[in-house]
Amino acid sequence: MALEAKPREKHPFYMYDYIHEQPDVVEKTLKEEEGNIEDVSEEIVKRGYKRVIITGSGTSYHKSLISVYAFENVSGFMAKALHAYEFVNYSPKLS
Repeated sequence: MALEAKPREKHPFYMYDYIHEQPDVVEKTLKEEEGNIEDVSEEIVKRGYKRVIITGSGTSYHKSLISVYAFENVSGFMAKALHAYEFVNYSPKLS
């Protein structure tokens, strides 16, 4: 016996719901991770790093774009997102 999905009442697309939930989800994530972002920021300052590169591929890369925003706004420290392929094959000079 197969379960039937409950019919959608507003529109047939779940993606539509997910797109409209993004601002709330990002805000919630930033609040939940604020302590971790602050800890990482303090460690970066302590070690004297001049810049931070956050990398990923696919969905992880999209998360790195959000991470740059979070990182800069919470810590005030500059960060850059770089796709993993570019990081491996055309990486910037690192200290």
